[in-house]
Amino acid sequence: MHSHGWRWERELKIRQFEKLIFMNSFCRLIQATMKKLVNIDSEILGGTPVFWGTRVPIQSLFDYIEGGETIEEFLENFPTVSKEQAVEVLHLAGKAIISDKIMHEYFA
Repeated sequence: MHSHGWRWERELKIRQFEKLIFMNSFCRLIQATMKKLVNIDSEILGGTPVFWGTRVPIQSLFDYIEGGETIEEFLENFPTVSKEQAVEVLHLAGKAIISDKIMHEYFA
């Protein structure tokens, strides 16, 4: 019986370690991609996250989508943001949501 407790504890530690490795890799991917997409600078809109090379807050894209407007409409109103930037931000947001779901399903 004592050895079963040790095995259970070992399995738990392995799962926790796997979770940390997964999250670390995911965070590195997000950080590398975000550096190319998002700028956070206290001199630009008080540090509000904006699309790189613009003064357009990232939140504006989500506000447009929540309001039922299309990416094309967003881009028409914010021509300094490229379609690639907008699509990649949405892609990263999706990955973050999916990774959270995966973490809860497989590691919780």
